[in-house]
Amino acid sequence: MPTKRQPKVSRVAAGPRRTRVSGQMTRDAIITAARKVLVDHGHAGFTLKRVADSIGISLGNLCYHFPTRVSLVEVLIDRTLQSYLGRFEAILGRDPGDLSEALCKLLRWAMEDTVTPTYGRLFRELWALSLHDASIAAAMDKFYDESIEPVVRMLARGGDTEEARRVRDVVFLICAISEGSAVLFGTRRDAEIQFR
Repeated sequence: MPTKRQPKVSRVAAGPRRTRVSGQMTRDAIITAARKVLVDHGHAGFTLKRVADSIGISLGNLCYHFPTRVSLVEVLIDRTLQSYLGRFEAILGRDPGDLSEALCKLLRWAMEDTVTPTYGRLFRELWALSLHDASIAAAMDKFYDESIEPVVRMLARGGDTEEARRVRDVVFLICAISEGSAVLFGTRRDAEIQFR
């Protein structure tokens, strides 16, 4: 019985797209696994091999995407920044309304987020890594700089530089309070913020 001929598919055209999607999926899986390994095992137990093993890929495959532990941590910090920027947009919206109310919402979210099992531990481990590596320290500085300025732009109305300065001061204070929340409440099993 004759078979119907299938149209020729160019492997060259199909290959790169599949590789690009698969490569991005692998990178995403590695970053997600890296966050979990860092949270679960701490900076001392954070190895590329442990990250690779946790998702069932070879160390060589992981190193193809992230040649060093530092390069992986830098991308993890950047991915966390992108997530936070999205969260700020969701909390404050395009028009945050009353400035005092918006700052209170931001403060409450920041304090509560800081003591969640994932983010409370993640940031403590990132701080520990940054104490021993200048590149990671620079990535953490970038994280704070690039997360604070968009919030200031969302909250400061118009081009009033004095208002922007005051808002920036309050946002820095919120950062300090939320980071302090990690110290006060971050290691407690019932990590609930005592703030209303």
